[in-house]
Amino acid sequence: GGRHPRRFGGEMMIRAEELSANKQIALISFAATNLDKKDFMGKSDPYLTLSRANTDGTFSVVHKTEVIKNTLTPQWRAFNIKVQQLCGGDYERNIKVDCYDWDENSAHDLIGSFTTNLRRLSAGPSQQNLYECINADKKKRKGKSYQNSGVVKLNSISITQETTFLDYIRGGTQMHFAVAVDYTASNGDPRDPRSLHFLDYSGRPNQYEIALRSVGEVIKSYDTQGLYPSYGFGAKLPTGQVSHLFPLNNNMSYPYCRGIDEIISCYKSTLSTITLHGPTNFAPIINNTASIASRFQDGKHYFVLLIITDGVISDMNETLDAIVNASSLCLSIIIIGVGNADFTSMDFLDGDGNTIVSHGKRALRDIVQFVPLNRYVSGDWQQNQFELGRAVLAEIPTQFMQFMQSRGYKPGAAGQGAGVGIFPEPTGKESAPIYPSIPSQPPSAPTAHHQSYPQPAPSAPGSYPSNPSYPSGPTTNPTAPSAPGSYPNPSYPTPPSAYPPSGPNQYPSSGYPPSAPNPYPPSSGPNPYPPSGPNPYPPSGANPYAPSSAYPPSGPNPYPAPGSQYPPASGYPPSGPNPYPPTGAYPPTSGYPGAPNAGPGGPNPYPPSSGYPSAPTNSSYPAPTSYRPNYPPY
Repeated sequence: GGRHPRRFGGEMMIRAEELSANKQIALISFAATNLDKKDFMGKSDPYLTLSRANTDGTFSVVHKTEVIKNTLTPQWRAFNIKVQQLCGGDYERNIKVDCYDWDENSAHDLIGSFTTNLRRLSAGPSQQNLYECINADKKKRKGKSYQNSGVVKLNSISITQETTFLDYIRGGTQMHFAVAVDYTASNGDPRDPRSLHFLDYSGRPNQYEIALRSVGEVIKSYDTQGLYPSYGFGAKLPTGQVSHLFPLNNNMSYPYCRGIDEIISCYKSTLSTITLHGPTNFAPIINNTASIASRFQDGKHYFVLLIITDGVISDMNETLDAIVNASSLCLSIIIIGVGNADFTSMDFLDGDGNTIVSHGKRALRDIVQFVPLNRYVSGDWQQNQFELGRAVLAEIPTQFMQFMQSRGYKPGAAGQGAGVGIFPEPTGKESAPIYPSIPSQPPSAPTAHHQSYPQPAPSAPGSYPSNPSYPSGPTTNPTAPSAPGSYPNPSYPTPPSAYPPSGPNQYPSSGYPPSAPNPYPPSSGPNPYPPSGPNPYPPSGANPYAPSSAYPPSGPNPYPAPGSQYPPASGYPPSGPNPYPPTGAYPPTSGYPGAPNAGPGGPNPYPPSSGYPSAPTNSSYPAPTSYRPNYPPY
C-alpha cells in the first residue's frame, strides 16, 4: 500500500552545432500536383515540413508551411528562412521535405517525402527541381506498381543578404527621440505624496521620471545629436489657455532639451508653473511629430515618440486617424501608462496581431507599442528601469525594419557614421518656430472620463495667473525695477507714493471693494479684483504686493486720500474720543482766547497752528483769531 515514485516516460535530445557567420535569407515557395487522397470524405489537407540534416545523420525540423484544406494541388505561400537555419550555411547539406495530410483528431498522415539541398534549389524553377513525393511504406506494399504519391515543384526562390537594425545604424541612419508628458488633473495635486507627479526630495523618482530615464538611457545611444523635442499636454498655462502641445522648456521657438537630465529638469520645473487640467488628447502631439518625420523620408532618419500618460484617451477618433496617417512614415510611438487606470484603449492602439483601421483606411504597419508601468514599479527601481527600457523598446527594431524594407531602403556602408543633426543648435536668436506645430486648442467639453478638472491651489505666492479667482495682470516690462521694500513682482510696478516721506506707506492708494464701507473715496481707478471671497492676506505687516491692486479693509483707514497731508477738512470720523484736551490746557499765546495760562510747563505738544487746515467749528474751542507760531508759555 506504499506510494511509488512517479515515473516519467520519454526523453529529450539536445544537439549543439557551431554556427558560421552567414547573414543570407532565402525566400522560397512550393506547389504540388496529384497528391494522394487521404481523407475518406474529401481530398487531403496538405502541408510541408523542411528539416535540416544533422552531423549524426538525423534531421531537425526548421520550418513548417501553412495547411491548405481539401485540395490535391496546393500552392503554398512563400516563406523567409535564414540560410544559417536552413542548412547551417552549407549549400551542400541535405534538406528533407515531408508532405503531410493534416488531421484534426488523429496523427497527421505522411503523404510522401523527398531530399534536396540549397545548391540545387538555388538553380530556380526547372526540371531538376521537380520532386516525386515517395511514401516508403506505400511503395513497399505496392511494389513495382507504385510510382509516387504526388509531385512537388519549386515555384520560386531568391537568396538575399540579411540586413539588420544595427546595419542601418552602422551605415549612418539616425534615430530621433521626442517626448510628451501628461499634465492632466487626473494625475493628482503634485504636492500630494499620492500624486503621480509628486516630487520626492529624498531622491526616489516618481513614475514619470522612471519612464523618462528608462527609455532615454537606451535611446540616447542611438541619437547622436542628443537634442530632444520635449512637450507637455493637458495643462492650463499661466496665460489661462489650455494647451495640448507646449514646450517643457517654455520656449516654443526652440523646444529642444539637451540630454535626458535636462528633460527631467524641465519636466519638474513645469509642474510649478502650470495648472493640471485636461482632457487627455493625443492627436496634437502625434500629428506634430509626424509633421517632422514627413520631411525626412530618405531612409537616413527614424523617429521615436514617447508618450507618458495616466488616463484614458479623450480624442480616440482623432488619435486613430493620426496613427493611421503616420503608419507610412519613419515613426514609432511608445505609450507608457502610469498609475492604475483602465488602459484597455491603449491595448487597442497597440496593433499586435490586428491592424488599426480608421474611417475605412487601414494602417500600413504597426507603429504603436504600449507598456503599463505598474508591472515595473515594485522592488528595486533601478532594476525596474532596465527591465522597462528593454520591454518598451523590444518592438522598435522590427518596426524600423518593416519601414525600411517597405520602402526598399538599404543601409549605408558600414562605418559611414551619422550625418549632420536635423535639429538646429541654439544660437540665442530663436524667434520663430523651427518646424510647424499644432496650435493649442481651447478647452474641450468634459467627457465621460473627465467630468471636471479641479484646480489645485497655487503652489507659490507668485502664482496668481494660474488661480482663476484672480485675473491675470497686464503685461509689463519684466525688467522694470521694483520699489524698495516691495515684493519683486515685475508684473505690477510700484507707483509713486502719495504719502509724506516720514515712513513707509502701509496701505494702497486705490479704493476698497464694496464688501465693506469705505469712509474715504477711492483715489484711483476701479477695483481690479472681484468683490467675492475672503482676503487671503493678513492686514498687518508690509504689503508684499504692488499697490496697483487693492485689498479689502481690515478696519477704518487712518490715512486720507492722496493730496492732503493731515486729517481732511471734512472733520474726523464719528467714532472715538476728541483728541484735543479741555480748554484749560492751552497756553494764552496759542491764539485761543479765554484759556487760562497753564504756566511754564514745557513745550507745546501740538504743531504750529499754521500747519492745520481749516476745520469745522468746535463748540469746545473758539476759532483762533490769527495764525501765528506758538511761543513757549510766559
